[in-house]
Amino acid sequence: MSVWDRITKAGLLVNLAVGLLVLIPVLFGYMAYVRGILPQSVPNWSLVIALVAGILLGILAGLLRRNARKSNSLSRSEMHDTIRFDYRSANPRLHDWRITSKGEGEARFESTRDGRRGRVLNITLGANQYMDYSVSSSLSSATTMSLILKPGSEWFALFYIAVRSQDGTASKDVWISATYSNRAPEYCRDSKSEWRIELLPNQLENGWTELLVDLQDSVRKTFGREGWQYNRLLKIRLRGELTIAQIGFCDT
Repeated sequence: MSVWDRITKAGLLVNLAVGLLVLIPVLFGYMAYVRGILPQSVPNWSLVIALVAGILLGILAGLLRRNARKSNSLSRSEMHDTIRFDYRSANPRLHDWRITSKGEGEARFESTRDGRRGRVLNITLGANQYMDYSVSSSLSSATTMSLILKPGSEWFALFYIAVRSQDGTASKDVWISATYSNRAPEYCRDSKSEWRIELLPNQLENGWTELLVDLQDSVRKTFGREGWQYNRLLKIRLRGELTIAQIGFCDT
């Protein structure tokens, strides 16, 4: 997408126009002030060029900051398939999800409508509850996952992954669990086949966030320490409390 498309899509043109209406009187007042303290030998055109350059640099800096925040976000065109949680029945079991409860209490699901995202799913799972989605062979080659969600308490997105040795002679299935934080990857010793990664969210609108997981890089930073490489995605698991709109698959 071009810079012009980014500006138009984000609505920055409107913000820019309003900003200029406010800033122009201030800038001309500042020009008059500067004109009064500078020698007369300094031409007016040089002041105009300096002001225009300052405005353009400010706009460019804003665009760079915005693009830096979104550089890790997947656009819809980059996803080759998406799971949408627009379930009117609020029953994930009817949409190929398997619910497992190992303790007391029931998993709770509620379908609600969001003004921007449409119908979304509120998920409340207890400590010993989780929901699994087995990935079809057509999606197992995905290397990056994008989850659009509102985080609740103690939530995790887990990815069941097949890894292989560098020479291809050995393989095994492992878990990568992801949540929001800024800590280094942690090996789950009680599991012996799970690493936890904690990522910073891509902030979206109205409290929505994007959890963006590079599966290849996640394996490299965790099980890759033992010589394993990413092979394919087998299953997605959700735990805890969250509201989710969609899960996107990307094969980079």
